[in-house]
Amino acid sequence: MSNRYSFLISLFLTLLGLALYAYTFLAEARTPLAQFSDSIELKTYDTRFRLRGPVKPSPEIVIVAIDQKTLDDLGSWPYSRLHYARMLDYLAADGAAVVGFDLVFPKEQEADTDAQFADALHRASNPVLAQFFFNPEEVEHIDEETRQAYEDLVALGAFAPAQGLRGADGTMPPPLAEIYTGLEGYLPQPNLPEFTEAVDYNVGHFNFVTETDAIFRRANLVIRYKDDFYPSLDVQMLRRYLDVPEREFGLFYNKAGVEYVQFGELRVPTDLAGRMVINYQGPAYTYRHVSLSDVAAGNFPPGTFSRKIVLVGWTAIGTGTVFPVPVQEAGFPGVEIHANVLDTMLTQRFIHRGIREELIDMGLILLFGLGMGWVLARVPLAYLIPVATLVLAVFLGFTYFVFSHFRVWLNIVLPAAVLVTNLASVTSFRLLLKEREKSLSTQNRLN
Repeated sequence: MSNRYSFLISLFLTLLGLALYAYTFLAEARTPLAQFSDSIELKTYDTRFRLRGPVKPSPEIVIVAIDQKTLDDLGSWPYSRLHYARMLDYLAADGAAVVGFDLVFPKEQEADTDAQFADALHRASNPVLAQFFFNPEEVEHIDEETRQAYEDLVALGAFAPAQGLRGADGTMPPPLAEIYTGLEGYLPQPNLPEFTEAVDYNVGHFNFVTETDAIFRRANLVIRYKDDFYPSLDVQMLRRYLDVPEREFGLFYNKAGVEYVQFGELRVPTDLAGRMVINYQGPAYTYRHVSLSDVAAGNFPPGTFSRKIVLVGWTAIGTGTVFPVPVQEAGFPGVEIHANVLDTMLTQRFIHRGIREELIDMGLILLFGLGMGWVLARVPLAYLIPVATLVLAVFLGFTYFVFSHFRVWLNIVLPAAVLVTNLASVTSFRLLLKEREKSLSTQNRLN
C-alpha cells in the first residue's frame, strides 16, 4: 500500500512536469510562471558556456574595429566617408574575401566624399551593407513618399520566394507568409541609393531580438517585411564568401515554419521562426581586431586580411554598441556577435536545440518522475537523499558533457525540478507514514 501511494505521488509529479514543460518550452507561454522557468533555464545554459570556456575561433574572420584608438586618431563621430573609402581600397589590395559593415549610411555627407565612398564600394571585394527595419512606433513621423522610396531600395535584397518542403504525407505547405512566426519589420531604413547600387543590392538586416532577460543568444537569420523575407547581414556575407550562385541560395520551410537557409551544399538549420542559436567562441576580443584608423592608413602587416571575412563595426566602450551575451554579462561588442554568427554557420558548429532534444527532455522527466518514483518507494529511507543526490549530479554532469562535446542543449530546470520534488514528496510521505505506524504501534502496546 505504501509503495502504491508513493508511486501515485510520483505519477502526479511526472504529469505535472510534462504539462509545465509543454506549456513553457513547447507552447512558449508568456505567463509569469513560464517566464520564470524559462529564465532559470537560460541561466543554466549561460553557465554551461562559461564552464566550457573559450574555444578556437575561425581564423577566417577579422574585425576592423571602430575602437578607442580610432576615436583618438579620427576624432568625433561621424567620420568622413573618405576613411571608409581608403579602408576598402587597402582591404581589396590585401586580398580581403568579403567586407561587411555593421553600420548603416542613410544620410548624405559632402557630395564628393559620398561619391568616393560609392566608387570604393564598386571597387571593393564583395562588400555587403547593413540595413535596419524599424518598429511601428519609430515610423509614425515618416511620410508616405519617403516610405515608398525606402521600400523601392530594399526590394531587390529579398530572398527569392521561400521554397516549401513536401511533408511526409506528400502535401505542400501553405505560403510561408501565412504561417511565419518570426521577426517582422515595419519599414526599412536603407543606405543611400548610390551605396546600395554600388554593392549591387547585397544588403542584409542587422535586427536582433534578445531573450526575455535581454541577453543575445539567437540570431534572426530572416526578417519579414510585408510578404517578402529578407536575409541577415551575416547570411549575405556568408553567401558572398562562399560564392554561392543565386539558384543555390534560398530559404526553405515546412508546414510548421522555417527549417533552414541553403548555401549550395551547406544547410544552416533554424527554429521555426528563422532563428539560429549562436555558438559563442569566447568573450570579447576572441577574434583579431585591427583599428579602422590603422586600416584606413594602410598601417597593418601585409596578408592580414588575405582571403578573410572582414567585419567593420564599433567596439569602443561607451558608444551604446556593447551588449550582454552568454559568455559575458556586459561589454561584448555587437560586431563580435556577428562574428560568432558567421563562425557558427561557416564551421557548422551548431548548437542543437530541436525536436530531438525536446523528446530527450521529456524522456528525462519520465525517468526522474516514474523511474525514480519506483526507486524512491523501495530504497530504505536512510538512502533516499544520497541516491537522489547522486542521480542529480550524474544528470548535471551529463547535460554539461553533451553541451561541451556535442553542442547539445538539454533542458535542466524541469527534469531537475521533477527529481527534487519527487524526492521531497515521497520522502515526506514515507516519513509521515512511518510516524503514523509508530504511533499506532505505541497505542496498541498501551492498550
